[in-house]
Amino acid sequence: MTASPAASPPYLTGAAASPGDTQPPWAFLKIFRYLEEFGAVSIGSLYTFGLEGTWETREDGSWMPRTLPWKKGIEINDRATALRLYADWNLSKPLWQHFFDPSLKTEMMKYIVKHWGVDGVMIHMNRGCEGLSMGIMENRLGLAASGVPVMTFEGNMGDEREFDLGRTQNRVDSFMETLNLKRDFVAA
Repeated sequence: MTASPAASPPYLTGAAASPGDTQPPWAFLKIFRYLEEFGAVSIGSLYTFGLEGTWETREDGSWMPRTLPWKKGIEINDRATALRLYADWNLSKPLWQHFFDPSLKTEMMKYIVKHWGVDGVMIHMNRGCEGLSMGIMENRLGLAASGVPVMTFEGNMGDEREFDLGRTQNRVDSFMETLNLKRDFVAA
């Protein structure tokens, strides 16, 4: 699925990639700018959507910002109610939910792919955060089984010595080729 060319800046084709579900290699964020040379853009990840965002799934299956308790008519009149609601609010964040079962994370990633017009997923195999990397290969398999093109790349969000920019760019080159995207060397 691609976005309408009219909705994209002239240098983008509308192809989108999601960097999976974990933190990016912070010292090498330019890898996501490199995608622009192929007319692609990174739209973010489950990590960025779920770190502070709290979502709820509506009856039609869409994700929307979670309804505030007082908008549901819930009154907060005592400490116990406030603490219960606060705990529920924070434990309901997508970032925490998928720690318990990789299939939950896979389904969340598939939702993002479908509803955000993602053409392929780039999964950062982040050695710097074992928690968010837990189940990541199951996520890759689940996405691939549903027909989503997936690329993995290795790195560490906190240790730049564990990221090979040249190797990762070569993997991106191959991945973009599988998406039938050619590098625009004028933009390089």
